[in-house]
Amino acid sequence: MRRMNFLWLPALAVLFVTGMARSTQPSGTNDQASGPRSTLTYPVTFRGAVADTFFDVTVPDPYRWLETDVRNSDSVSNWVEEEDGLTRGYLAALPGRDAIGKELTDLWNYEKTSAPRRAGRPRTLLDPNTLSADGTTALAGWAVSDDGRWLAWGVSVGGTDWQEWRVRDVATGVDQPGVTEWMRYTAVSWHPDNSGYYYSRYDRPVEGTAYTGRNLFHKVCFHQVGTEQAADRLVYERKDQSEWLLNANPTEDGQWLVLTASTGGQKNRIFVQDLVRTDDEASRGRLIAIDVTRPGRENWKTIVPEGEESLRGASFAGDQIYLSYLKDASSEVRVIDRSGAPVRTVALPGIGTASGFGARRDDTESFYTFASFTRPPTTYRVDLSTGASRIWRETHVAFDPEAYEVHREFITSEDGTRVPVFLAHRKGIALDGRNPTLLYVYGGFNQPQVPSFSI
Repeated sequence: MRRMNFLWLPALAVLFVTGMARSTQPSGTNDQASGPRSTLTYPVTFRGAVADTFFDVTVPDPYRWLETDVRNSDSVSNWVEEEDGLTRGYLAALPGRDAIGKELTDLWNYEKTSAPRRAGRPRTLLDPNTLSADGTTALAGWAVSDDGRWLAWGVSVGGTDWQEWRVRDVATGVDQPGVTEWMRYTAVSWHPDNSGYYYSRYDRPVEGTAYTGRNLFHKVCFHQVGTEQAADRLVYERKDQSEWLLNANPTEDGQWLVLTASTGGQKNRIFVQDLVRTDDEASRGRLIAIDVTRPGRENWKTIVPEGEESLRGASFAGDQIYLSYLKDASSEVRVIDRSGAPVRTVALPGIGTASGFGARRDDTESFYTFASFTRPPTTYRVDLSTGASRIWRETHVAFDPEAYEVHREFITSEDGTRVPVFLAHRKGIALDGRNPTLLYVYGGFNQPQVPSFSI
């Protein structure tokens, strides 16, 4: 079954309309370069004699030695340190650097929150800022058991994308025995009985290849709280599919385990599920119901047919389904009942991006986060029975968002496609083509660019 393939709608964001300084970036030279030499003295880079022959064609690869893991090679480590020292010395001497750094720090130093789910009174359970003295250990993710007793939390150490996960007792704050390692490209999902969680991992890499070797044969395992990883149960693997990325999620009633397999982000396969978002026979996406006891295509039932806009996501909340669409590169959220009948369209605060909306079957409220080019993420609480939204938590930043405005224009490409363009600027300026402008365009990986807040 294919994953959603979103229509590419490049969003062009004009973000800065005040003065912008120009600088000249020096470039290094080597014994094969031509043109004027830089005033900087670059470290000498060794050129090896390595070459490969492909179909009688010899291809030199003189810098292959730089592909060696920096953790295992003094030569590569020394080269990186010399290049880093040169770069930092040049950047440190730039005029205005300290003032720009202070302003960016002041702007970036604002409270950042994500949409919550209904639980209890808030308290600090885990502070990522205390995980390492040098700030190189990052919180990779977290998941709370349904009964609220356990917190599964994962970290990435030293900038790697390898993850290791632990389980913390919410009441005591004490981590339990057992760490799950060698995790990548994985979600962590608790079993409904709260005894442990499902996760995906690779086999332990051969010594010295953790950061350079290929990772093949993703597998799904189950970790029981308080046990070592060696005792984890293998749930699913495919020895005939070395590049599949696997994830597992149990259904709310614990009756089914949903296994998804994807390859390269373009396609996925769903092995057990009763409600599926797919682009099969619908390039912009549709929502179908599949009876897990009769999963054949001939038994599929369309709940929401393909429409004019791209369907990006579907979430259960109470007895309703929230559908997230992409309309002219901005969010539109519609609500339907379980039969597919329309209930309402969510009144969003403006042009921007909304995410969240998920809730359990017995919940009466949900949360979502909304952000735009000039407004930081704001969390809203929505009443599932009426659809009414109100601000739950507002993020405050060191500038006035009301001093700026965002509006959407359209341009026509060579093939006649109308492409949305976002203009973000200070209110009251004359749009006469004389304002310094930052133009951003992205067109890779078939991914749309939607309004987001960034400093």
